[in-house]
Amino acid sequence: METDFTYINTVHTARQRDVNLQAPTVDAVGRTVFKGPRPYEPKFFIMQITESAGRSLYRGFTTSFKVRRPRFTFDAYYTLSWKYSSDDIEQNYSAIAYDNAANLKNEYNYSATDERHQFIGYGLYTLPFQFEVSSTSRLTSARPFDLMTMWDYNGDQQLNDRPIVNGTVMPRNAFRNLPFYDISLRFQRRFMLPNEKGRLTASVEFFNLFGFDNVQIGHPHMMYGPGSEVQNGKLVSVPPPTFNQLRDASGRYYRDNIPGDPFQAQFGLRFEF
Repeated sequence: METDFTYINTVHTARQRDVNLQAPTVDAVGRTVFKGPRPYEPKFFIMQITESAGRSLYRGFTTSFKVRRPRFTFDAYYTLSWKYSSDDIEQNYSAIAYDNAANLKNEYNYSATDERHQFIGYGLYTLPFQFEVSSTSRLTSARPFDLMTMWDYNGDQQLNDRPIVNGTVMPRNAFRNLPFYDISLRFQRRFMLPNEKGRLTASVEFFNLFGFDNVQIGHPHMMYGPGSEVQNGKLVSVPPPTFNQLRDASGRYYRDNIPGDPFQAQFGLRFEF
C-alpha cells in the first residue's frame, strides 16, 4: 500500500471577457448592473477578448492497495482531492461564463469536475475448472454545478447571472449534483478446440450489478431564479420552484433530469485462431 500527494497550481489560464461594458452601478437588490450605451457603440457591441487571467488549483491524496496471489489479483485506489478553478470552459473561445465582469474574484470556486472522494477497484479470481470471475467498481462523490437565473438581470447581454440570496451573489458552482456508483461483474471460461485449432471464450457480463439509479440533476433544475427581487417597492425572496430536485410531489423522477445506465447483462462468445 502506498500514498501519493499531487499538487498542481496553474496560473494564466485562458478565459473570455467583454471589454465593452458600461461603468457598473448597484441596483436595489444589491446586484451590479450595466446600464446605458456601451463605450464603443454604435459600431461595436460585445467586444470579447481572450485573456490569460484565470487560474486553477488541484490537491489530491491517492492511496493504492494491490494484492497479488496465484489465483487472485486485486487493485484498489482511493483519492481524496480538492479542485478549484476560475473558469471551466478553457479553450472554448466562444463563450463567456462569468456572472459579473466587475467582480471576477467571485468566479474562483470549486471546479465543475471536483470530486471529493473517488474509489476505483478491480479484482480477478481464477476458479476451478478454468472459470474466471472479475469485477470493476467505481464510486465517486457528487460534482458541483452552477445555479443560474436564466435571465439577463445585470444588463450585460449574457445569460450567466446568478441569484442573489441574503444580499450576496452566489459564487460559481455553489451546489452539488448526485454521486455516482457502479459495480460490474464478469464471468468467463476458455475452451481449447481439438488439435489446437483455436480457442473459444464464453462470457457473461453484468453492468451496474446492483441497479444504482445514478440519476443526475438536469439543466432545468439548476435554474434558481433571481433569488431576491423588488416587488411593489419591497425586497422579497423568490423561492425556486423545482431547483435541485429529482422527483415531483408524487415521488416520480422528473423526465428532464439525466438518467443513469440501468442494470444490463451481456453474453459473449469469442473465437480465436
